[in-house]
Amino acid sequence: RWLVFHDSDDGWFPWTLDLLARQIAETAGTATEPALILFREKEVPETALAEQLATEAEAPPVLRAFPGSLEAMASGSPIAFGACNLAMRRDVFGALDGFSTAIRYAEDNDLIMRASGQGPCLLILAPAMIALSRGGGDHLTGDPRAAIRGFSHILQADRGGAYADGPTGPGARHRVTAAIATKLIRRHYEAGHPARALGIWLRHVPLFLRAGDTNSLSRLPLVPVLATLGLRRYSYFRWRPR
Repeated sequence: RWLVFHDSDDGWFPWTLDLLARQIAETAGTATEPALILFREKEVPETALAEQLATEAEAPPVLRAFPGSLEAMASGSPIAFGACNLAMRRDVFGALDGFSTAIRYAEDNDLIMRASGQGPCLLILAPAMIALSRGGGDHLTGDPRAAIRGFSHILQADRGGAYADGPTGPGARHRVTAAIATKLIRRHYEAGHPARALGIWLRHVPLFLRAGDTNSLSRLPLVPVLATLGLRRYSYFRWRPR
């Protein structure tokens, strides 16, 4: 009845499957049964997967429930919303026709956002249940071009009405899509395309206003200036004037 996704470069702790199964069993058939569950990941050296966090796993789990996935994504939780730490009910996955085949990056974000109208979202904040590694040569995380295509797809899908507002209204969707727009702008900066980044920022000013994202409104257009001045916090911006 449930699907989980195991990235080739990540690991599960000895307690991951048991804890996840216990949370599923406790809500099965009830009004609070979630449509999807996401759990915390932690970067851990491969030689110490279990030893690093065994003590944490002995404590009662820390849970937080939301009426929908968009509310969970907009909550500021330390959890990353991706496939490697996702469990989804099989019927929900089927109703959404699974992952989009149009993109290879952020397809997990897109799936989680499309699940917004399917039921509650449960976060397992502790213990950590996924051991992250940095990946090998086929790792997409560091590919700006794939990221640009993925984030662009999500913003276009949002304009086309692909993401249903959750029970709390459009505010959560606005905050999540504003964060996606910010990631898209940063990826263009990172790829060395400041003019394109500023163009995207201009097109999404109304979105940042609806989301109340004053940080993106005020700081993103200044990235070229701040990066040129050499401020460390803008080190992802690789372009330099000749």
